[in-house]
Amino acid sequence: MKFHVSLKNELIFSVIVIVAVSSIPMAVCLYNAYKDTIRDNLKASMSDCVKRVASNLESEDGRAAFLKDFRNKVYLSEGGGIAGIAVYNEKVEKIDEKIDSKFRQRDVFKQAPSSPFCEFIKVGDLMYMRQCVYLQSGPLMESAVRWSVAVAGSCASMNKKLEHFLYISIIAVLLVLCIGILMALLLAKFLLSPINNLIVGASRIAEGDLSYKVPIFSTVELSSLSNSFNTMSQKLKQNINGLTQDRANLLDIKIELEEKNKNLGDMLIKIQSMQNELLREERVVTMGRLAASVAHELNNPLTSLRNISYFLSKTESFKNERSKKMLELLELDVARASGIIGELLYFSKIDNPRKSLEYIDEIIDDSIEKVNLPKNVIVSKNLERFEVFVDRDKIRRVVVNFVTNARDAMPKGGSLFISAKKENGMAEIKIKDNGVGIKDSDKCRLFEPLFTTKLRGIGIGLCITKEIIDLHMGSISVDSTEGVGTEFVVVIPIS
Repeated sequence: MKFHVSLKNELIFSVIVIVAVSSIPMAVCLYNAYKDTIRDNLKASMSDCVKRVASNLESEDGRAAFLKDFRNKVYLSEGGGIAGIAVYNEKVEKIDEKIDSKFRQRDVFKQAPSSPFCEFIKVGDLMYMRQCVYLQSGPLMESAVRWSVAVAGSCASMNKKLEHFLYISIIAVLLVLCIGILMALLLAKFLLSPINNLIVGASRIAEGDLSYKVPIFSTVELSSLSNSFNTMSQKLKQNINGLTQDRANLLDIKIELEEKNKNLGDMLIKIQSMQNELLREERVVTMGRLAASVAHELNNPLTSLRNISYFLSKTESFKNERSKKMLELLELDVARASGIIGELLYFSKIDNPRKSLEYIDEIIDDSIEKVNLPKNVIVSKNLERFEVFVDRDKIRRVVVNFVTNARDAMPKGGSLFISAKKENGMAEIKIKDNGVGIKDSDKCRLFEPLFTTKLRGIGIGLCITKEIIDLHMGSISVDSTEGVGTEFVVVIPIS
């Protein structure tokens, strides 16, 4: 796991380590030096005490007086850490001693070394020093009597001073550490304040505030860094403004291109629609001419057949039942052929509508009566009564065509629903059946001339219907599902 430490904490930790590494060894050195100084002072006090006692013993004249008043002599009142002084004769027998009041409960010289020549031997909490003193009893040194003086120094006093110094040293080290921490905090604040300002500036710029400027500091390096940062933010702001302007220009160009592309697409659709309309009109005109020519050529033979059928029905030889049925079939076929020829003639010369105010419900009722509907086709109506400005005969022909197609789509019977209503200044007529329906592939060709899915018929009924509705500035829509039924919706202006 990777730990992240702030620069402030690193700086404080570094200063603390430096102060600790430098102050603790220094305190240890001072402690050792003070320890050596105290020990040397104790040794010096002991040596001085021995010399003073020895100087009094060497003189034969003053020896008796000194020993007589030895206990009253002040040798231990100087605070040098002397625990006691003892004088020994040549047989190493203690003649007399002087013990500090703190050690009177102890036999100070019980553990003292017996050797008359020793310097600074530590036994327990005491340090001993012993020196020979030659008493002059003759002119030669060889005839001198050898006494000795022993001094006991207190190590406890030395240790107490060392302990006191140790406490002072620890307090000093802690004080130095505290001062170091305070200096580290001040230094961190002084050094990290510019960095924190840079961090704030970077955050503000990251949030989008490019107008923010980092304060300028007094130091040359930090001032240069702040100026560089502010210059960078200003250039970044200029670049972003430039990019924003370029983006706005590109968006404008894109919108303009999309609008032109849309206009071009609409224009292409209009051109294609106009082209299709021209082709359709040309096809319709051609089909009209062909229909007129065919109708004219077939009309005369049909008239002759109708006359011949009428003449034969009056003769005696065609009075029997079989002949009558044959003549009736002939008349029906002639009538059907005449109807087809009539459709062709109407298709060839569809003229502009002759409009007048008519009630839409009357036109629809009249149209339904003209269609021979079987009894198994049930008609239901929902007709609002309102006037429309239309060509009555042409609209009636439209309704007749839709009703006829609905009847033919229901050979086994069904239901036929017709409605008419007025909405937003338009007349809406719906003709809905539950017949066989229309295939999806045939829907786009419903209004083409000569297209039909019936066994009988030539496929111009819906084409005529479309022409009539277009002349009335209306529209036709179809919704059909194969096997479910078909619904035609005709919308034409009321006025």
